[in-house]
This record gives sequence, C-alpha cells and structure tokens, in this order.
Amino acid sequence: MERPAPGEVLMSQAIQPAHATARGELSSGQLLKWIDTTACLAGGRRGKDLQS
Repeated sequence: MERPAPGEVLMSQAIQPAHATARGELSSGQLLKWIDTTACLAGGRRGKDLQS
C-alpha cells in the first residue's frame, strides 16, 4: 500500500449497529465525529512536517 502524502490521512471504520439511527442509517453525528478525528490526525501530521 502506498504511503499517504504529508497531511493526508486514510481512515476506515466498520459501521456497527450502535452507529445507526432507528431507521438503520449512519448517524450524522457519528459521521461528523469521524470526520473531526481524521481532520485532527491530518493537522497533527501536517504540523510535524512543517517543523522538520
């Protein structure tokens, strides 16, 4: 697998029943939580690259 570029983060999540709404769809709040986590990881990685 190719290494991600600086500031790029690849993240995958298995969607569990606990992540779903009563209609069986992914909760938008859970999706936003994962997006926020990925953005924090990318920012941290980019910050390290800028310090070098």
